[in-house]
Amino acid sequence: MQLAKLSGFNPIITTASPQNDDYCRAAGATHVIDYRTTPYASVPAAVKEIANGSVGIIFDAISTPESQRADWEILGPNGSLVLTLPPAADIPVESKVNRWVVLVYGEVRSHGHSEFGKSMYAALPGLLADGLIKVRCLCMVRGLRLMRFVIEAQQG
Repeated sequence: MQLAKLSGFNPIITTASPQNDDYCRAAGATHVIDYRTTPYASVPAAVKEIANGSVGIIFDAISTPESQRADWEILGPNGSLVLTLPPAADIPVESKVNRWVVLVYGEVRSHGHSEFGKSMYAALPGLLADGLIKVRCLCMVRGLRLMRFVIEAQQG
């Protein structure tokens, strides 16, 4: 969200639990939809109301089948849906309606993104030093038992 905000995207709409509202806003979200009170079937209407219509670019960090279906309903003509997991069976990978699915692989050294990766990695130290990008939560854990403890502690 921080990079989206720095790139001029607005609005930046996300779904999260109420306990993560402040975290999401600090990361750049302009609007946070509570996924506990707004089911995925209702998210498209909520987003379209905030955005005054469809949306041109959607980055779905969760990429569950339910979130992808909501994304596809929100996505406007010539829009791009960026997924972190494979597309759901009912989401067309090849555009037949001038909407596109883009898969991210979590790294930029392959898949034709080498030059972008070099420039992004070169810019990150300066963005961090200038405070434009902030590390919000840094946790180092050893083993699953400690990770479970950290997760449970965060959930209260």
